[in-house]
Formats: sequence, structure tokens, C-alpha cells
Amino acid sequence: MLMGSFEQVQPNTNGYSKHDAHHSGTDQTSDRADIDAIKHEMELEKNEIKALEEHVVAQREERAKNDEKWFNKINVRGYTQLRYNQPLSGDRVAEKGEVPELRSPGDGGIKNNSSFSFRRVRLVFSGDVNDYVSLYLQPDFASSVDSSIDNGNFAQLRDAYADLAFDKKHEYRIRAGQSKVPFGWENLQSSQNRLALDRNDALNSAVPSERDLGLFAYWSPEHVQKLWKDLSKKGLKTSGDYGILGLGIYNGQGINRNETNDDLYVVAHSSYLCATTYKSSLVSLRLIPCPL
Repeated sequence: MLMGSFEQVQPNTNGYSKHDAHHSGTDQTSDRADIDAIKHEMELEKNEIKALEEHVVAQREERAKNDEKWFNKINVRGYTQLRYNQPLSGDRVAEKGEVPELRSPGDGGIKNNSSFSFRRVRLVFSGDVNDYVSLYLQPDFASSVDSSIDNGNFAQLRDAYADLAFDKKHEYRIRAGQSKVPFGWENLQSSQNRLALDRNDALNSAVPSERDLGLFAYWSPEHVQKLWKDLSKKGLKTSGDYGILGLGIYNGQGINRNETNDDLYVVAHSSYLCATTYKSSLVSLRLIPCPL
């Protein structure tokens, strides 16, 4: 009897049939497509992030260019001083034709029948035009047109000058305009830093209102400039940086007055600032200058 033929079949060691292999290939193709789609999305997001970074950098560069413009470097500050003035002995009325006893040069607030008054109302506009030119403008809104007349709170020019430096470190500079005359300590010290509201009349009478119109040359080495800045940061009452050496010529007529005699004044000023090791404090040695 013929029972038929037999064929030996090799077992599938992978455990997959042909049908399973077909499905496996389809799944791999689908996975590859998903990966490609994810890569594409990541590339798009990467490009967007790069575009945003470039936009931010461009904005910063544009802002930096605008900040470099001189009118964006103008600083504004100011201060006000309110005063109450009343002599304990009462008003002193001068005889007819005589000069009143109660008075002070350049201060119309010291007089009879005076109580509350503004001693100073100042605004300061300052800034660097470039690395070599600086501007400074200060009006006062507590001035009077004439101290003998009962009026006040008029805007009057106090400082208006330009500093012209010969180097970027500003070690050598010329100051042109109406500014403080480098004479004495109190005259150079700002009223907002001085303990007393007013300067002593003996020194202030030499340069009324501390200012005049002229040209002044200053030499201030870089290390000395740093010492002056350190003094200011510590809140010490300084006179400001007027250099180790200062020379100047000015009209000699006082603040906001025109020249009347073609005779210029000459002033010389010298000071030196040195640091000490005691509590890291700073001391200043100053030679009080005199008009020549």
C-alpha cells in the first residue's frame, strides 16, 4: 500500500512566520516615518530658536548703539534746602541811609523779617558727549533778581561749562565756562555735602557765590581720581576732584556778571590725596590757593 511522500520541513527558529515578517517590515517603515517626522519637527524648532536668538542679539546691539548716543548719557539729579531764619535778638533796623547790619554776601535770605525760605533748589544736568567732552549745567530756582527787593524763586544760572579732556583717562582737562573758582576748601565743596548750609563769609567774600566765568586747567592722575571716587562712595564730605594742580584765569566780576574792566584774575590751586592703612581711611593734604 502506498502511503504517500513526506517532506522534511526546517523549523522556524525565529518564531515568526512569513505573515509575521510582513507585518514586522510594515511596522519598521512606520517607525522610521515617525522618527523622520520628529526629526523634522526638532529641526524646525531649532531653526525657530536660532531665529529668536539672532533677534535678541540684534535688539541688544541696537540698544547698545542707542545707549552710545550722547543724549542718552545725560544724568539728572538735584536737591532742595529749606531754611528757617530768625535772629534771637530780633530784627536789627539800620538807620536811614546806612547799610543793614544783618546781611550776608550772596545770600538774600539773611535779612530782617525772614522766617522760612528756600536756600537752594538745584537741578543738575550732566553727561559725556564722547570720551573727551563732558557737559555740566546747573540752574538754581531759589535765587532772587535783587537781594534788596523782596522777590525770590527765580531761575538763575549757577554752572554752565564743558570739560575738554586731552586723553580718555581725563588726567588732563580744561574747563571752559561758568564754574567754581578753585579757591579754598569750602568754596569747592558742594552745598549738599557740607554740614552747614552756608560757607564762612571771610573766605566766600573773595569769590562771591564761588563761581565766575573763565578757563581752568586741571591735572588729576588716574589713581587720584579713584581715591576721590572711593571717598564719595564712603559718604565722606569731600570737595570733589579738582585735580592735584589747577590753574585758571577768570573775569573776577562774580557770578552772572559781565566783564567791566578788562582785568583778568589768576588763581592757582594745589592738593594731594593719599590713602592710609588705618581703617582704610583717606586723608587729603591741601594748599589753600590765593589769587595772583
